[in-house]
Amino acid sequence: MERERQGGWVYIMADRYRGTMYVGVTSHLAARIHQHLSGGGSDFCARYGLTRLVWAERGEDMIRCN
Repeated sequence: MERERQGGWVYIMADRYRGTMYVGVTSHLAARIHQHLSGGGSDFCARYGLTRLVWAERGEDMIRCN
């Protein structure tokens, strides 16, 4: 299995304070959040109305496994 190191983002979307949460990983945060807000992100976020970005952190040493 080949591994290469790449940067990326870990983020949390929520519907309200202490409500339902979704944890995701992406290489392009702005584009991914736009997908969630337009209803094309994930079925889970669309189903539960998760439209608030509540946390995001850049990860420089994320490992991608092929």
